[in-house]
Amino acid sequence: MVACADPDRPVGGWSVCSARKAPGVVAGPQLTCSRAFTDNDIWLRGRGLEDAGCFALVLEKIPAALCQRVCQELTIPVIGIGAGPADGQVLVIHDMLGMNQGFSPKFLRRYADLNTVITEAVQNYIDDVKSCDFPSEKEQY
Repeated sequence: MVACADPDRPVGGWSVCSARKAPGVVAGPQLTCSRAFTDNDIWLRGRGLEDAGCFALVLEKIPAALCQRVCQELTIPVIGIGAGPADGQVLVIHDMLGMNQGFSPKFLRRYADLNTVITEAVQNYIDDVKSCDFPSEKEQY
């Protein structure tokens, strides 16, 4: 890792393991890193990112025990996404609001089903336009 070129520009680090069935180094239960990274490699990357000046580290799809170790041993905040308890958590807003039904990783908790709400709303709009019910006189200048 190299130090951040501009000390006035905040930089965050990101370390990801991908759930795969392809051969690789097992980093935890049913989780394989996309490259042959061991738990220690991921921890060393986190340490390297901290030493390079990153203000925070995001761990994605990392086994919970490894996330806990990284949180305890680094001084920068660690944000988890599918990584177990961390200093903070993040979910993509479109995923947590249920706007994309085709994406459903283990760590995702949906707080709404906006895909259905949006689909119904758009269909209602289309129906109203086709039937000349929209715009009504109240909705015109």
